[in-house]
Amino acid sequence: MNIWPIKGKDTEYLQLEITSYCNLECPGCERSFHKEFLSDILNKKYMSLENIKKWFTVKTLPNLKLISFSGQIDEPIIHPQILDIVKYFLNEFNVNLNLSTNGSTRNEKLFRELGILCDKHRNDKGKKKLDIEFAIDGLEDTNHIYRVGSNFNKIIKHV
Repeated sequence: MNIWPIKGKDTEYLQLEITSYCNLECPGCERSFHKEFLSDILNKKYMSLENIKKWFTVKTLPNLKLISFSGQIDEPIIHPQILDIVKYFLNEFNVNLNLSTNGSTRNEKLFRELGILCDKHRNDKGKKKLDIEFAIDGLEDTNHIYRVGSNFNKIIKHV
């Protein structure tokens, strides 16, 4: 029997997909390439804040330095508890968070609150502990081609 050699104490970086939902149908996305295969598992689940608090603790992950909500297969901003999840990690861990979003879901209030968290949470050198990355492809006249279903003007308001 092989035992996984990496332990929680060795983990410095996590990439989390906290939901399986996305609002777009981008031509270059895995969701579009493998629609038939993925349709049974996508757009059905959220990782609950309760489970996140149970699965990811400072005790089990003492050397964690970076958590990335990357949006490889999901849009993390869609998660109904995204603000509480971000607050949990910022308050409980001494980590940096990277949140990648297509920027075209939810509302300006949520993005304003995330921006406040960006300004509020800094490391001992004054560097922000939360970075929000807007994945914008194209400009107003072409964004809809690469990010099918997006609204460029809404994205810019959120930025």
